[in-house]
Amino acid sequence: VERLKNSEDYYACYGYGRWLYFANPDGQSLKEAQEKLTLAANYGYVSDAFAALSEMYYDGTVDTDKANLEMHAFLMYKAEQEKSELAQYMTLLNTIYGDYGFEKNPATVADILKKHLEKHPDSDPIYWDLLGQAIEDTDKDEAYKCYMKALKAGNNETYYSLVHLFSHNDL
Repeated sequence: VERLKNSEDYYACYGYGRWLYFANPDGQSLKEAQEKLTLAANYGYVSDAFAALSEMYYDGTVDTDKANLEMHAFLMYKAEQEKSELAQYMTLLNTIYGDYGFEKNPATVADILKKHLEKHPDSDPIYWDLLGQAIEDTDKDEAYKCYMKALKAGNNETYYSLVHLFSHNDL
């Protein structure tokens, strides 16, 4: 963390800003996270920094301590224009659950991911996890298979999805 903190590299600024946001969510750390992410976005053109900032503006964890939905929408748009993988992930995830101002539509996400994974079965395993989340309410057995593919491909975060699946369903 100290190496990220003291680096002049904009990707390191992004990484340190994300660490501050998740590991130290207090006022001063959030202010520093916003500063680091803004540097990474505006001067380093780190596309994922725009998406990370959009999340902060939606939650109101910025220097004003108030949500700013217009800034959230602008930054998500900018992140998508800059081909941010984080924005893509956030859009898919938030469309599954209807969070962060996105309309809930897990069926659309499932269709998108099925087509993508059919063409690119060796994609990042996070897409298998997302597909499992998108279909969990309608096809628990298939969701389980998706989660297992994600785990086999190395996505350890999928254990959280499996815990959710098992704790909310009789399998």
